Amino acid sequence: SAQDGLTALTKLRLAFGSARPFGLVILDGQMPDTTGVELAKLIRQREEGRDVRLLLLTSLSDTIERARALSIGLNSVIHRPVRTSHLFDAIIE
Repeated sequence: SAQDGLTALTKLRLAFGSARPFGLVILDGQMPDTTGVELAKLIRQREEGRDVRLLLLTSLSDTIERARALSIGLNSVIHRPVRTSHLFDAIIE
């Protein structure tokens, strides 16, 4: 886990350069230094980040924000509060 977007990017870069890159990243919609959507854009800009599954957890129910998130390459947007079954289904999907 990472406490903010910068730490998350650093951990992702290290993982991409290793033999065990992340296959799934669960993003928080609102982090101390960025949003989950902005972080997803940064991940998708990297060659190695194009195949990573990205799930966004958000308390916003704004359909425009959801459409924007999906258009930049998020695989799933899950609204809070998150039910375990919904998170499981999104991961399996």
